[in-house]
Amino acid sequence: MSVYETPVIVGEFYLPPSEITPILFIGNYMNGAEIALANPRDFRAVLNVSTEKPYQKAPGIAYMEVPFDDGHEISEKALTACIDFLMFQYETGKRTLVHCAAGISRSAAVAAAFMDFSDQMPFDAALNHIKRRRPIAQPHPAIITSLRKFLKIWPYDGSLGEPKA
Repeated sequence: MSVYETPVIVGEFYLPPSEITPILFIGNYMNGAEIALANPRDFRAVLNVSTEKPYQKAPGIAYMEVPFDDGHEISEKALTACIDFLMFQYETGKRTLVHCAAGISRSAAVAAAFMDFSDQMPFDAALNHIKRRRPIAQPHPAIITSLRKFLKIWPYDGSLGEPKA
């Protein structure tokens, strides 16, 4: 590990951001907060979907906060704001960190929805890809249901089985 890859906050529970694509990363609150101290991955944008208290921001980085509770559906307004922010960062090639509190549910779900919306890969494939890149990722079923509704992916909750062709 080079000096530039050394995490600012270290310890047995430190988990660095996970690279999902070369410009899309998923992380936790600590990953977002530490950017003001050091930014070895050269993030240019941060989407914070946690409900945690605000942290110090680094100059020259685009920040957006769209807080929503884990374990509940995401409102269409909140999801649209997240997708719009991520789409702009993607189109301008800015390396972006999406984070929630733990980097397990909300951030992973939003990143998967964005990957589907931006035609990088279908939602379920994106979720599987994210889980391979960040094994702790496990979006809450209520969030997944709201994303499926937003993206118009059938079935929204799995209760109706597969659609008939």
